[in-house]
Amino acid sequence: MPGHLFGPFAGEGASEKARNRKLFAMLKGVPMSKRQARYRCVIALVNAKGRELGVVQGTCSGYVTTKDIGKNGFGFDPLFLLKRYNKTFGQLPSSLKAKISHRARALKKFRLLLSRLL
Repeated sequence: MPGHLFGPFAGEGASEKARNRKLFAMLKGVPMSKRQARYRCVIALVNAKGRELGVVQGTCSGYVTTKDIGKNGFGFDPLFLLKRYNKTFGQLPSSLKAKISHRARALKKFRLLLSRLL
């Protein structure tokens, strides 16, 4: 994935590995109980005149691991541990991730918003 999705967290054009290494360095010595993390997806519906018609969000909470685990996904997925499954997003099959992710939760709410407006 292009670096612009994550901003210049580890420097402009930094690779996923570089961003992950920087996050690990920032959290060095921090116990797992204090490594809470959350993915958040926000979707806004705005009409052609710029009027906001609704905003929804979905979140998925987990923890930042101490090492990369898994090859699926992108970005921080191999570091994002979901305690419920005892797996990282990088270990989960995309079919499950598509049902439980922050994006899936936001899209479910967005569909409800659209159905109310139509």
